[in-house]
Amino acid sequence: MKRPSPAPSRVTLEVDLSVLEDNFRRIRAGVAPLGVVAVLKADAYGLGMPEIARRLGRAGAAGIATAELAEALEAQAATGGRVPVGILGSLLPDEIAPAVRAGIRIPLSDWDEARAVSAAAVRQRRVAKGNPPDLPQRRAEDVDLPVDGVIQAFQRAAEAFLQKDPERAVRLLHRLVQVL
Repeated sequence: MKRPSPAPSRVTLEVDLSVLEDNFRRIRAGVAPLGVVAVLKADAYGLGMPEIARRLGRAGAAGIATAELAEALEAQAATGGRVPVGILGSLLPDEIAPAVRAGIRIPLSDWDEARAVSAAAVRQRRVAKGNPPDLPQRRAEDVDLPVDGVIQAFQRAAEAFLQKDPERAVRLLHRLVQVL
């Protein structure tokens, strides 16, 4: 069944990007010395993510968070890589290596995901040094990954980790305390 084409919308939205940029600077100043991460999902909610990312990066965003890898790569390109870009949710297994290669910040929700990201990071480092990617030099789970922060879901993952490997969990928690 073919539906009739909808009538053109009479509703429009105009956004003055210089006002958006100014408002962002005000928010940033209001929470200083903390930083503000701009959450830009679904094409910045239909406003055009590349231009919004560029403007908010210029206004001093501490980072940009997106819902999926394609958006993260687009935000990274829009800001010229000058603003850290992260993903709010989990990645699909085939997205891990491209995200690591691009330097996208990846949240880890469980130990298996951490192993997969660590393994991708090891392969990336080997390739960058001109070595074969699968040269068995170290176990992937022994590689240190940079820690940028802890999200609320960490508690559930930490509880599962404590049950699975208590000694290693305690070492990781001590490291996190030093980083934070």
